[in-house]
Parts: sequence; C-alpha cells; structure tokens
Amino acid sequence: MDHARKNIMRISKLLYIIAKIVVIFTIFMIVFVTTCSVISIFVENAELREGVMKYLQSQGSLSNFGYFGLEISDDYMTSVIVGTSFHFVTNFVIMLYALVFTRILKKVSKGEQPFTKQNAKKLFIMSIVALLFIAMNPILSLALFLVGIFISNLFKYATYLNEKSQQTQHIQESMIISMAEVVENKSDQTGQHIRRVAEYSKVLAMQLGFTEEQADVIKMASMMHDIGKLLVPSAILEKPGKLTDEEYAEIKKHTTYGDKLLKDVEGEVLICARKIAYEHHERPDGKGYPRGLKKNSISIEGKIVAVADVYDALTSKRTYKDAWDSKQAYDEIVKNSGTQFDKSVVKAFVDAYDKIDEIREKFADAQPQVLAPTET
Repeated sequence: MDHARKNIMRISKLLYIIAKIVVIFTIFMIVFVTTCSVISIFVENAELREGVMKYLQSQGSLSNFGYFGLEISDDYMTSVIVGTSFHFVTNFVIMLYALVFTRILKKVSKGEQPFTKQNAKKLFIMSIVALLFIAMNPILSLALFLVGIFISNLFKYATYLNEKSQQTQHIQESMIISMAEVVENKSDQTGQHIRRVAEYSKVLAMQLGFTEEQADVIKMASMMHDIGKLLVPSAILEKPGKLTDEEYAEIKKHTTYGDKLLKDVEGEVLICARKIAYEHHERPDGKGYPRGLKKNSISIEGKIVAVADVYDALTSKRTYKDAWDSKQAYDEIVKNSGTQFDKSVVKAFVDAYDKIDEIREKFADAQPQVLAPTET
C-alpha cells in the first residue's frame, strides 16, 4: 500500500470519528432540549423557562416565527413548541448529513471505494430533504442544499472516472494474463504456477491486513514476477541438468530485465508488477539479488511474492527436480523466517496455510495420462 493512500485512510478515520461524535452530540442535544422544553411547559419555573428561551433564541430557532404570523411574546407554550420544533428539524437534518458522511468516511478509512452511484443518490436525496425545511431556517437549508448538490455531482463524476479506470484496469489485467502465459510457455514453469502464485499472494496480502481491492492488485501484479525471463535464453531456461555458474548468473538477471521491461509503465497494477519483478528474490538478511536489499528496504509486495513463489517452486515438479512434499515445503518456509523471508509474511503464511494448501490442490498441475497398451 503506498504512503499517500495510508495517509488518506488515517485522515478519513479521524474525520469518521469526528463525524460520529457530531451525530452523537446532535442526538443528545435534540433529546436534551426537547426534554427541557416539555418540562418547562408543565413546570412553572422562571429560571428554566428563561434558559430554554435564551437557548432557542441563540440557536436561531425563534427567528422565523414571522412565517407563521407569531410573536415570541404571544404565548410561552406556543413559542416553545414551535421553537423546539425548529430546533429538532434543523438538528435532525444536520444529523442525517453527518450520518451519510460517516458511512462514506468509514469506507475510505478501510481503503474501500466511496465513489458510487448509491452514495451520489443518497447525497442528492439529503439535499432535497434539506430544501423541504427552508421555511424553518432558510440560510442553513439553502447552504445544506447547495453543498449536498455540489458533492452529489462530484460523486457522480468521480463514479464515472472510476468506471473508466476500471475499464483501463481490465485492459491491463488482460495484457498481464497474456504476458504471463507467454512467460509460462517459455520457461519450465508449465501448468498453473503463475495462477497459484497469484492466489497465494492474495491470501497472504489479505492475512496481512490489506483490503480485498489492494490484495487483488498484488494478485494481478504477481503474475508478472518472472516477466524478465523473456530476455533469458531458452536454452538456459529449458536446460534439464544443473546450471553452470555463468548460466545461473544469467538466470538471476531476470529480475533486472523485468525492471527494465516495466520501467515506463503506468497504472497501479503495472507499477506494482515492476516492484515485484525486481524484488521477489531479495532477502531480509541482504543475501538476495539483484541489489542485496535488507528488511524494510524491500517492498511488502516483493516480500509476499517471495514466499508465494518459493513455496510453489518447492511443491512443483521441474525438469531438474521432483516436487517436495507440502509439509517439507511448509517447514522450509518457516525455517527461513527472518533470513530468506520476511517474518510477518511467514506468520501470515502459517496462519493462512489451510487456504494456501487448498489452492495448491485446487490448481494442481495436470498429471500426464498414461495410455494403456492396445491389444493386437
């Protein structure tokens, strides 16, 4: 998750708390003022009545009596009933606005998308509701109406942009899947290696606290983790025996090649894919490649795919090795926590292992069929 997005979520969380306090305080004031007003009608207490009248006047709840042909001094009961009604309606409308924004801010604080047609419609309805009470408080009513209409249209436009962005994202995803298939066909990673790594990566991201939307970005981006192998000679990738030092050095360059291939990309998924392609062989102890990064210098996306990729490589058959037992692979990941793999990602791997094992079985490579000899 990028730093700017984290800051937006933190600010939204703070605003959500403030909006919630406004709602609670508004409800309290409605109940408190209404209760005091009712008591003052039935209990002839001069101080209480004076306090109620002063408060209603200070809130502007008695400033619009002219609409009803009333004077404040006509009758105490009438004044209090109408004034309290004004106070109730005004604060009720404010509370409704605060409730709508509370729900929107709660979504943003969780990293979810707030710009939807549904939210735009809610804001439009709230604007109309505010306008219905223009006789009771013209200035506040008009202000809430105009603000509501403006934000409603802003949300509609943002929803439109979001839909266009999703279309672009879909095109990106189609390109990524196509490129991933090309990489898969070139290397010895046949079967569903890329699909499994993507699914593992999403599970790990969700376990680490990413939202589903953010986890989906990592899932799609992880499909490009070996894109640099397009520039590695096929003779090396397909070699059945042990690689020479020179050949292994060439294989290791696929991370740098991946970075170069994706250096000019735009869009959240492809930018994430570049980080993963460049860093999924880095290690917290600094013994990884290509740059020997350590601990927090490695992106969380790279750390996630490092675990997903190695676990799948261990449990998959290759031309140069047999598949490991899943328990052996699990133990290997855990054993290298803090050295080859990030501790927090390994913990997520352990906590979500049941889901990971289900994915391994669900997307297992197809076993070659052995044909029975035909009778002659």
